[in-house]
Amino acid sequence: MKLDIIIPQAYCKQARTEFRKIIAQLETDLAVKEVDASALNQLGMCLHIYYTAQAQLLEEGILVNCADTSTMKQNPLLKIVNEQNAKITRYYLEFGMTPSSCLRQGKELDEEPTPLDLMLAEMKNK
Repeated sequence: MKLDIIIPQAYCKQARTEFRKIIAQLETDLAVKEVDASALNQLGMCLHIYYTAQAQLLEEGILVNCADTSTMKQNPLLKIVNEQNAKITRYYLEFGMTPSSCLRQGKELDEEPTPLDLMLAEMKNK
């Protein structure tokens, strides 16, 4: 089924690329219906926030100086990255896009990991 989802140009390049891959895979698997478009759009926003915050975090570092006390504290972006990672993982589970959910749905796993499997593994290790 072809979904009528428009990927906003405001999304960062990484998020748009990943979102296109996800939509294509779900359309191929016939795993989504038109009613899933809203949830997929939310997943797209989570991907955008995740990749944007992650890029900024890499620039600023995990620790930042407090302006008022001159002490070091955890970068607030770290919380944003972790929250988006958890949300993305829940969406992947919901849409049957993890290896364990594929097995529960009776899908055979590919011999080679897909780009989505690699991205999920990378996000889990962060």
